[in-house]
Amino acid sequence: MAGREEADAKVAASLYHRANGYSHKAEKIAFDKDGNELRAEYVEHYPPDTASMIFWLKNRRHDLWKNEPTTVVNNQVVNATVSLDPAEAAQTYQKLLLGGKE
Repeated sequence: MAGREEADAKVAASLYHRANGYSHKAEKIAFDKDGNELRAEYVEHYPPDTASMIFWLKNRRHDLWKNEPTTVVNNQVVNATVSLDPAEAAQTYQKLLLGGKE
């Protein structure tokens, strides 16, 4: 179980770094035409990743970051559910056309 928790912690840390962007030292190795090794140190930069940010926020702050639409009525948060059922939408539209009559 400890190995699993350690692995999860490493993945969480990696996701955190990917969401925020990070830099690290790196080295390029090449060879010239005579076969001599050439080394060049540089800093590799990874910009923040939007998908990682969304994943992190939806899981860590579900109360603020979710796909469900919400609205506030009298200082209370009300969750709204949207139905995309075509038959139900057609019936509702027909009722509206008839002025609410069946």
